[in-house]
Amino acid sequence: MNPIANAPVFQAATAAAAAAAAWLNTPGKEDSEEFVVPNITESSQWAMEEAGFLDGEIQRTVRSNEDYGEYPRYGWVDITKEFFEACAELNLGELAQDMLFGLFEAMSAIEMMDPKMDVGMGYNKNDALPHTFESAVEAGVLKLDNLSNEELIGTFDALFACIVSWLEGNSMDQVLFTCLYLHQPSSIKDKSLRSFCHAIRNLIVIIKNIIIISSVNEEEDFQLYGNSSFLAAEDCQPTAVPTQLKEAEDDLVRISKTEKQPESTMAVVHRLRFMRHFYQSIFQFDCVMASAPTESSMNEIYKNLNASLELIPQIKRSIEKGIQPIPNSDSPNPIGFSPRIHDRSQPPTFPRNVKIRDRPTSIQFLEDLVHRLKYACKVVRLRDYYSALNFFIEFSKKSGQCVLSRSVLQGLFISNRRLIFGTIPIKDFLWDSVRAFNSPPVLNPKHPLASDPKIQMHLDTFFRYCISLNTFTQFIRICGFNRARQRDKLARFVDSFDSIQVEAARLDSHMTIMANEKAAEGNEAHATALKHSSQFATWVLYNCFRAMLLYLMSGFELELYSVHEFMYIYW
Repeated sequence: MNPIANAPVFQAATAAAAAAAAWLNTPGKEDSEEFVVPNITESSQWAMEEAGFLDGEIQRTVRSNEDYGEYPRYGWVDITKEFFEACAELNLGELAQDMLFGLFEAMSAIEMMDPKMDVGMGYNKNDALPHTFESAVEAGVLKLDNLSNEELIGTFDALFACIVSWLEGNSMDQVLFTCLYLHQPSSIKDKSLRSFCHAIRNLIVIIKNIIIISSVNEEEDFQLYGNSSFLAAEDCQPTAVPTQLKEAEDDLVRISKTEKQPESTMAVVHRLRFMRHFYQSIFQFDCVMASAPTESSMNEIYKNLNASLELIPQIKRSIEKGIQPIPNSDSPNPIGFSPRIHDRSQPPTFPRNVKIRDRPTSIQFLEDLVHRLKYACKVVRLRDYYSALNFFIEFSKKSGQCVLSRSVLQGLFISNRRLIFGTIPIKDFLWDSVRAFNSPPVLNPKHPLASDPKIQMHLDTFFRYCISLNTFTQFIRICGFNRARQRDKLARFVDSFDSIQVEAARLDSHMTIMANEKAAEGNEAHATALKHSSQFATWVLYNCFRAMLLYLMSGFELELYSVHEFMYIYW
């Protein structure tokens, strides 16, 4: 007899399921305005008896609960002895299995009450509940106005550290939204803090949009999902954020002019100014990816990125002016944060404790990020496929660990899936790459053969086929993933060159046949231009070899090869 099927709780649950199924099959249920789950204790006699393995004692136990003020009602039975007897029949490593108890339920049961997996085990009975925004304000532990410069500096630096931790792959709920100020920034009375929090919230939405559109992230790179209810629309629109930050800056600059020691005030100004320029550059990247990177828009992005870089040294020098985290505390700042506020809302597989970056390394990360974004902007100057491919490969080697800069680079290059830089058709881009590779005479616009309609028809057919398979653009897109995922995708990607190789060989064959026709007509100049025409097959083969070489060499970088395999690889 299956010990799980005999468990009273299991039988009671099956009775409830049987009652619900019977209700669904009852005639006239369409007239009911709402679905009401039948109660175990109040369900009719047949509902209990339908579950054939419910014995009389269990039925009486379930019906004995007459407390109609309690919902749901259960007939609790102590099964500790039976449970341990059933467990004694299992050997080490074995799991029980039943119709309603599979591997998922077994693993969940193992995780229950495990301090590493069950978040409830991290609390003591006497622990107070984590503060929400409202409870913190009522208790007087969350200041909304009259914050000192030291408190503002500490809060801003802690938020910078949270942004960096989020970009490194942690959940926004466990890093950014542990800051209570981000829950209701409109309720903050301090102008500087309110505008900074509005900028952070809008920045989260913009960065998520950039990463989603570029689609070169994996689950280990970035957590796209979080408690989206905190990102609901507020009274601050994305275009109004820079204006709010500028107004807060100007107010503090006027105050600093009346102070004898304005260093702490100016430290707040530098952080507000950095956030304004950094926010504007990211916002402009998002706008450019939706349209096309024009010269004026790219110049404006460069201007804001350079202004952000100029402020980094001043921010680094004033980190110690702000309030610092309490030693051995999970909170990145003494005020404004509730580290465990979202513990109960996280799925069981999330890490329980997230180590937020310290402030100096977070500011260094932001400085490196701005440098990477400036370098990514250079891709708009490239006008052939090989230069673009080499640029992506080099960028991946230098900055492959940063998901935001990779996404910006990908979005700038193919903002529209059918247009390079939003303006150049992919066909023209590939056309120019073949000319740069081996310069076939049929692709030279000044050559007489370039105007031959039959040749143009074959060329158009070949390039349309290349575009339809999306192989060449997919090659560049793969170079936008992290290094480990690139190798995994390249292993499957190489096969996609097979069909293009066949089409390229067919095109070269057509060119050879046309060369013989031109020779028969006595047109030796045209026949010579078309003869020995294997340019297109060679071009495709070269790109296939590039993908193979990247796959092979990535094994050294990822340390996947054993020493005895080196001889095979080098051979």
